[in-house]
Order: sequence, then C-alpha cells, then structure tokens
Amino acid sequence: MNGRRARCPLSRPGSDASAGGTALSASPAVIARLYDAFGRADVDGILACYVDDLVFHVAGPDPAAGDHAGQAGFRAVLEQYLPFLDDVQHQVLDTVEDAGDRIAVRLRFQFNAGGEHLTNTALHMHRLDGDRIAETWIMNLDEEVTQKFWDEHPDT
Repeated sequence: MNGRRARCPLSRPGSDASAGGTALSASPAVIARLYDAFGRADVDGILACYVDDLVFHVAGPDPAAGDHAGQAGFRAVLEQYLPFLDDVQHQVLDTVEDAGDRIAVRLRFQFNAGGEHLTNTALHMHRLDGDRIAETWIMNLDEEVTQKFWDEHPDT
C-alpha cells in the first residue's frame, strides 16, 4: 500500500453489513454508504458514493469484468446486473485502511440469481478522493464458484 502503515482491522470479523446496517463504523462514511446502497440495489445511492470520473475495475470471470469509466459506464453495469440479483446480502470480514487514501475490504456476498444461490468471497480495494470514491478494484476470491455460476446462467 505505497509503503504506508496499515491499520487493521477496522471492523469486527463476522460483523453483519447487510442492508440493515454496516460494520464499517470506523471507516469513512462513504464506504458504509456504498455497501448499504449495494444491499438495497440502489443504483443512484451507489453512484452518489463515487466521483464523476470514477474508474471501476472487475477482474476474473464475472460478466462485468473489465474497466468501467465514469458515472455512465458504471451505471450501465449496475443497471445490467443488479435487477437479476435477489436478496443481496454481504458480510464484511476484514477491512484495512492505509494512512492515505485507500481502503481494502474483504467481504462475503450472497445473492439469488437465476433461481440459484451464490456465495462469493471478494476483495474490494477503494481509492478515495476526499469524501467520495475515485476508483474501485474488485477481485472474486472464490473464482471457481463464480465461474461455474456465470457459466450456468449466461443470460443473468
């Protein structure tokens, strides 16, 4: 993390960060708002957490894989996939904040899509710009599970 000293953990492992609340009380409020908005599938709420010229990177077999720039590019991804996901829940497992502008969050996502349930552990790295997010990197840690799910649900 750019040689900066990390503080860890900022949340309690196993804390619930579903739509009803967040475990990121010690992290910047924008990160808590982001995960709350994701839990509600609130596209406008998610976008409000980001700067206008954001960059959103998704690695791996996810159908949204690639680099998505700007509010319009990110909105297109969100509007394509969020409507297919039911009962989205997430649990923050760990967070690490460096002394500067980055926060890493390891979390477990659970949702229903295409009549099936997926549980995936992911790592999200956020770069902040003031009180909003400028850039996010997403990496699914359960890549084999994710690949199998999306292979079986190509239209989702």
